[in-house]
Amino acid sequence: MTEKETLALIETLKANIEALKANNEELLKQVALLTEQVAYLTNKLYGKSSEKRAVNPDQLSLFEEENAPQDDTRTCPRITETITYKRRKQVGRKQDILDSLLGEKVHHRLDDLTCPDCQHELKEIGSFCARQELLYIPAQVKRIDHIQHSYKCQHCSDEAPADKIIKAPVPKAPLTNSLGSASLIANTIDQKYVLKVPAYRQEKNLRRMGLPLDHKTVSNWHIKVCEYYLSSLYELSY
Repeated sequence: MTEKETLALIETLKANIEALKANNEELLKQVALLTEQVAYLTNKLYGKSSEKRAVNPDQLSLFEEENAPQDDTRTCPRITETITYKRRKQVGRKQDILDSLLGEKVHHRLDDLTCPDCQHELKEIGSFCARQELLYIPAQVKRIDHIQHSYKCQHCSDEAPADKIIKAPVPKAPLTNSLGSASLIANTIDQKYVLKVPAYRQEKNLRRMGLPLDHKTVSNWHIKVCEYYLSSLYELSY
């Protein structure tokens, strides 16, 4: 290798070294920037959520209140406040509830009217209400057989070629060829739309009461009732 080629190679290596140094400095700047961003994001995610920042005590603030000297020796005393109130007792509410319901008297008498000391007969001298309580009667389902009686007018039958037959009126069923009475259908509607009990849960409740009806029958009752009785009210509301 000649001297001229050696000098050219040296210049090329120097240029490569300078380029590598510049590239290294650029990479160091990027690493520093990314490190700062990671630290900032980490502090935002896992750091304290307080809006207060660490402030240099020698730095002046733009707000006068912050620049005012603070007396560290002054402390605010802790004051405990006790609040008392009186609750007004509702007088007579229990009795009002009892008076609003139908009552049934249950008498408690002695079976043996013999004095345990002298064995003579006991004589009743009075009675009083010892206590009052509310009795819950569970719902029950029973069958109602509507028996229609027919009557014949013998006088009209003798005068006319055909017998005069008069039948007693029978209340009309809410739905034709349906087992549901007005009370049963109304109860299923109240259960679904007031108490939010779906039809499949009503089916289970009715089966526990001894009435094997499926939820499709209950839903069909609601549809038919709306078509026959409530559609006119719906049309008047619009």
